Amino acid sequence: MTRGCITSDFEVGSGGAGAYQGDAVYSMVLHNISGLACAVNAAPQMTITLQSGVQEQVAVGNISTYVGVDVGPGQILHIMIGSPGYCANPSNALPASSLTVNLPGGSLTDKRVNLDVRCGVPTVLIFTPVDPPAITARNAGSAAPQ
Repeated sequence: MTRGCITSDFEVGSGGAGAYQGDAVYSMVLHNISGLACAVNAAPQMTITLQSGVQEQVAVGNISTYVGVDVGPGQILHIMIGSPGYCANPSNALPASSLTVNLPGGSLTDKRVNLDVRCGVPTVLIFTPVDPPAITARNAGSAAPQ
């Protein structure tokens, strides 16, 4: 049985912002630096902080996304959150500035978030481990998540 993930297993990185299936999205990456496999056995609590300082809970999305998520040593846990990219009556922009994931042992925060949530509650769209990109001579200096 794989032990549960704790905050010290990970180093926070940014996967960047963009669009995915009609949503404005932001990806946070957690690089497993512990040297040991670990498991996330339930949806962790996640919050975004708006530039105004207001915090909003990130909606869990599809609960089956979180079943049996094992993150091997050196793997990256890819967390993509999204907010609808279009709304009928758009208000002023509501830019988020950080994303926090709570795991046993504390929380991990990415302060490079670039996501406008004015059209709806941010929701987890992807929560999956992936292998890091292969290191080549051209990208060897920037292989670690930033």
